[in-house]
Amino acid sequence: MIKYSFQWLITKIYYAIYFIHQSIGTIMQALKNVQIKSMSLFEQRSLLINFNQEWFQENINQLKEYLLEQCSNIKELEVTIGADRAYIRFEYQRDFFTFQFECNSQSAWIEAEDETSRKTLPQLFSELDVIINKE
Repeated sequence: MIKYSFQWLITKIYYAIYFIHQSIGTIMQALKNVQIKSMSLFEQRSLLINFNQEWFQENINQLKEYLLEQCSNIKELEVTIGADRAYIRFEYQRDFFTFQFECNSQSAWIEAEDETSRKTLPQLFSELDVIINKE
């Protein structure tokens, strides 16, 4: 015996599709004016980055482009995306770094890969800071 009418089912499907559409629109709209809220050098091994708004894993490429592609000395080498984390490995001044994103905690940071890269990290911080403060 059918408990619900066909009209009821169509109405529920319509609202489900509407909700999904609104959610996706919210995610995409959330980053229209993304900016770095703050950036700090931590123990000469990483740069901690805070954005001015909440972001989602689907936005990582946009965040990466916002920050890394503004700096002409950065060469992207590798992108790895997992369930709730992603990292972009890049080269700057012949040293190697990773731009890491952890979605659940809304954390983003750039980490030096080795001791040589740690020495270059303050220079990278300064260059990115100048770009960020131009906005």
